[in-house]
Amino acid sequence: MRRLSIALACALAAAPLTITTPAVATPCYTATRTIGGTIIGQDGRFVDAMLGFDLMRVTSSGVQHINGRIGSSTYGCAGYHGYGQILRVNPDTPATGSTTVGSRSWSIKIPANVNQIIIEVYPKAAGPDSPVDDRRYGGALRWKVPIPYGKPIHIKMPTGCTNGGQNGYIAGYAYKGSTKVKLSRVIAWATGKDTYAANPILGFKPGVSYDTGVFKIRQVPPGPYTVIYSYGGKSIQKFGIYVNACKGTTASIRF
Repeated sequence: MRRLSIALACALAAAPLTITTPAVATPCYTATRTIGGTIIGQDGRFVDAMLGFDLMRVTSSGVQHINGRIGSSTYGCAGYHGYGQILRVNPDTPATGSTTVGSRSWSIKIPANVNQIIIEVYPKAAGPDSPVDDRRYGGALRWKVPIPYGKPIHIKMPTGCTNGGQNGYIAGYAYKGSTKVKLSRVIAWATGKDTYAANPILGFKPGVSYDTGVFKIRQVPPGPYTVIYSYGGKSIQKFGIYVNACKGTTASIRF
């Protein structure tokens, strides 16, 4: 029995060792397309901003969200969550803008299977890891822009009333029953028609909510909006919220 065990061990040792290599994801699409345009404040200044691109493949079967992050193993693949691309422009420009320093141009490369994009733009303070800073500008939106577009995609950041613009705000209270609560998220998107130009300016803006139950979405240009309110793992969306120039609109919510 011992001799049999030794012989079996020797046979196993002499056999070639098989190693299973885990499958490595490969890009779904390798070709790229360059898109770009301009970005500027409504007041004509250079702006510091972050652009988030929702990249989509729209077909008769529905909408697929595409990963456009170059270098990713799933570049060009569908099923992506979040922005397919992010771009920072003029990171050294102050949140108040500049008349002398900065660039008005932007461009990115995206997978060639993308045929529609949404661009959400955040005003930023100077610095590589700086927060959103809306002391002068609100956020901007370009909605369902067809790709290829055939010309530059223009973006204007809406300027606040104290600096010659028309931005208003959306505010109110959040309730759970009769108790005022702090929202986990509140965000507004303009629902006006995108004319495929930077005018009229469409607004996009995350808001701030407080322990007192008060929430406020600052620096949104005039026009119709939809707002999504989130609390306790639940979200409620309201439509038809209209913002007037340099005025506040009350849009409280109850969960």
